[in-house]
Amino acid sequence: MEAASYDADFWRALAPLPSPEQWRTLDRIGREHEVLFITHRWVRDTYDINQVTCDWLRRHGVSDPLVHFTQDKKSALVQKLNIDLFVDDRHENCEDVATQTAAMVFMPHRPYNQAFNHPKVQRIRELDEVFVYLGNR
Repeated sequence: MEAASYDADFWRALAPLPSPEQWRTLDRIGREHEVLFITHRWVRDTYDINQVTCDWLRRHGVSDPLVHFTQDKKSALVQKLNIDLFVDDRHENCEDVATQTAAMVFMPHRPYNQAFNHPKVQRIRELDEVFVYLGNR
């Protein structure tokens, strides 16, 4: 991953996990609530990772993306920004946020995180389950 982090085209070419409809729903939610993207992508002198990431999000349907970059644990930003709902596919990030913050944590079910289980992490099959949760609040 470190070697790939020097290549802006690596990030530009990433395939999205959400469907086009899910991106549109995220964009609609983002007009009423603050939707933040927290990533461990490295900042490099050779290109602007913030610009590359925001352009990628816009290309997939998020009209005004808010992106935070960190090399620390994501829980620090979740706590600092007072985030109450966190979604991540990496079990390490989910466990960190679940144990260190009061945020509700959702983890999309993926082949690489199937063995992980934590009582404060709710596993989801589709992002739509988060949208249902938000609609019921």
